Amino acid sequence: MIVDAFSRLGWEVPRLLASLLRAPDLYFDSISRADVDTWSTGRTCLVGDAACGATLGGMGMGMGMGTGTGTALVAAYVLAGELAGAKGDYRTAFSRYESGLRKYAKGCQAGGGRTGKFLAPAPAPAYDSATPCCPALSPAGTSAQLWVGAVTRGA
Repeated sequence: MIVDAFSRLGWEVPRLLASLLRAPDLYFDSISRADVDTWSTGRTCLVGDAACGATLGGMGMGMGMGTGTGTALVAAYVLAGELAGAKGDYRTAFSRYESGLRKYAKGCQAGGGRTGKFLAPAPAPAYDSATPCCPALSPAGTSAQLWVGAVTRGA
């Protein structure tokens, strides 16, 4: 599957694919997140990534860093407060916890949608090897140009 997807690319890709074929094992996974409609059922309540994981590189709330651990700590603190305030009524505590935290958690998750696009970008458009790239960088008075190497994509 990997060789089929990348075999037509140039540069160092053929060398990398050849070493991949010689590798004794290989593991790869998706960058994903499962969103749930509610964070509690009965006496069970989700906290942290189980409730509202930000995924790799979530970078929510403009903090400039992954927010999974911070979100989990905030969630645990809020849930503890709601449980104490509800004096044993876990249904009320769970409801208040989720309604009070869901908007914050969604903000922390907002950057996660960019992660996959950054780590696994869409294929670049195919370029013909005769397509000049950056002719303005050619020295004045010469016909030299920088050229994009031939890259083709399968249909």
